[in-house]
Amino acid sequence: MIGFSISKKVLKSACKRNRAKRRVREAYRQVKTTFDDVFRQEAAMHRWYALVYVINPLALTAGFDEIAASIKESLLKAGKKFGSK
Repeated sequence: MIGFSISKKVLKSACKRNRAKRRVREAYRQVKTTFDDVFRQEAAMHRWYALVYVINPLALTAGFDEIAASIKESLLKAGKKFGSK
């Protein structure tokens, strides 16, 4: 289970909030389809219950590759911290 959240305080315009969420969702979808078994074991994804991404307003101006790289990095960090030890 995964969720994406962005506060009204961060971006006032609903259009901009939705665009930022769409960009991050698509980057996550792209990263998820490229997962291989080694990455799944490194991130220990089978043990996670829920992930929630709190989106930064820089998601509107950052490049798509930057967003995808930071998602992959966050998954690896979460796997190291909360995965099986």
